[in-house]
Amino acid sequence: MEATSYFDIGIHIKAEGFAAYLTALNASLESQRSALEAIIDGERAGAEDEMADIILDRHIDEWHHIAVVFPQRFFNAFVVSLCSWLESELNDLAQAHRLLHPNVMSLNEVAGKGLERARLYLKRVVGIDFPDNHGGWAVLQSLYKIRNEIIHKDAASASLGAPELKLLTDHDCAGADRVERIALTLSFCQMALEKSRAFFGDLDETLPNELRGW
Repeated sequence: MEATSYFDIGIHIKAEGFAAYLTALNASLESQRSALEAIIDGERAGAEDEMADIILDRHIDEWHHIAVVFPQRFFNAFVVSLCSWLESELNDLAQAHRLLHPNVMSLNEVAGKGLERARLYLKRVVGIDFPDNHGGWAVLQSLYKIRNEIIHKDAASASLGAPELKLLTDHDCAGADRVERIALTLSFCQMALEKSRAFFGDLDETLPNELRGW
């Protein structure tokens, strides 16, 4: 089938790659956890209570890493990669516009950084009706703030605002009362990918034809 737009050519394929990776990652984590728990259950079968506790203690550190530490690190890293992809795609559009129109200002001449700088360029220099008045853009901004906390503050969440904390609690990334450290979940990653896909679909509809097939 002939690709007809920027979204068809690039975004959909890359989004499917992220989805496939996330599925494989989660399956691997669940498989490792199930295998270890089967070993523990087998060793504890028929044992007296005291011995059963000793056996459990013998495996508890390994179980904690497989069931808690590894998922947190991998899912956090997934969202960091997703945010890098978002920023990269927007920057690529801005740079493509400059290549097609060498006399206009470059992305580096726009104030700000990250998603906001790319948004300003596409909206004010390229002149598109950037879809920043949709709820999806606000979610992406929150994702980016969470990404920054993961990278720059060792996943501490003390400086996150209410929208970010709500996203985390809505997707089981914290206890019922408050979030102290960011520990992303499969549900959160799936939501982040779906919001990214939807945003690029909205963006595609606003792009000039010269960028839709870039």
